[in-house]
Amino acid sequence: MTKRRHKSKDRSEDFRALRCDLAEHYLEDLKTALWIFDIDRSRVVWANKAALGIWKADSLDELVARDLSADMSVTVAQRLRQYQEDFIAHDASFTEFWTLYPEGEPTTLDVVFRGYRLENGRMGMLCEALRQSEDTPEALRSAEALLHTSVMISLYDMSGEPLYCNPAARASHFDATVNVSRRFVNQDDYHSLVDQLNQYGGCRRSVSVRTTEGIRWHEITARECLDAATGGRAFLFSEIDISDLKETEQRVRYLAVHDMLTGLPNRNYIQSTLPEQLRSAAMTGEGIAFLIVDLDHFKTINDTLGHAAGDELLIQVGNRLKVFTGERGTVARLGGDEFLICLQGFSDFGKVESFCEDLLGQFKDEVRIENRKFMVTMSIGVSRFPEDGRDLSS
Repeated sequence: MTKRRHKSKDRSEDFRALRCDLAEHYLEDLKTALWIFDIDRSRVVWANKAALGIWKADSLDELVARDLSADMSVTVAQRLRQYQEDFIAHDASFTEFWTLYPEGEPTTLDVVFRGYRLENGRMGMLCEALRQSEDTPEALRSAEALLHTSVMISLYDMSGEPLYCNPAARASHFDATVNVSRRFVNQDDYHSLVDQLNQYGGCRRSVSVRTTEGIRWHEITARECLDAATGGRAFLFSEIDISDLKETEQRVRYLAVHDMLTGLPNRNYIQSTLPEQLRSAAMTGEGIAFLIVDLDHFKTINDTLGHAAGDELLIQVGNRLKVFTGERGTVARLGGDEFLICLQGFSDFGKVESFCEDLLGQFKDEVRIENRKFMVTMSIGVSRFPEDGRDLSS
């Protein structure tokens, strides 16, 4: 009985080997070009006869020996990695036009890409060339441009489900399979964009979106179109990252109303916000006290120790004024050695006097600059709203 089981097992193994030989023979003679690509090592590891013809290879050994990474662009390598990730995560397949360059000659093919486990368990790619493209040179070049451009291009159906992402978009999207609405940090931005698309057929908006690099600012140009595969309505997104520009704009706006040296609000800030403060105080009957603070003998420090020491003194004084004032008011630097403190709700003059006395007490301790100690003294002028004036000029 044992011998019979061994014979049965041997026949089973022989049969499996025969089936593998027949399958390999069938694939070898198949007119459809097939090859297996090792994504990690950028090499073809197997190809049938039709594929050898496409790759202009004299033999499988000659094709396997080619290092295809030598002429591979960064974008193509990135796209192959994206395929590999999707094969592992979603058992996905893709059909795209790809241009190969065997022996330096461009050959554009309509190729189906599927995941294929290599013998060592790594994820490779089975490639099936459906046909050679007969598109015009302009169409072929536009497909290559779409592949290599840094502009993020993506296509969605009318419910927001993704239909296509070029490599740049795929690299940016935190998950290429989720509804486009989930990419928007502010859902009002998404609904507004969809409303404009439905009403006008297109729009352009700057919005914050979730990306693989975290939250970024993108300028999105959206157009309604038709899906070339189904004929259904769709919308096309063209996106560029404008985060650096937004950061620069915010920095410019900040510097326009803040002192570069101390970081405190500047004269522009006071002139732009004070009228509204006065209108609000007039309506509520709330008083405002304005304290003009001038440093004594500041010019002497500048002349004897230099401007760097003078700047350090202004920074330290500004910090002390801000910390002491806290939530009770706003501290601004008007220029030179002159500071302004706006105290909201200080209508009682006795309360203002008490604040000034406590403020002077904050400077009983010496200020250290360049290993030298200085006593800071100051003069404080007080003006109250509405007692001493009802507008900025007075």
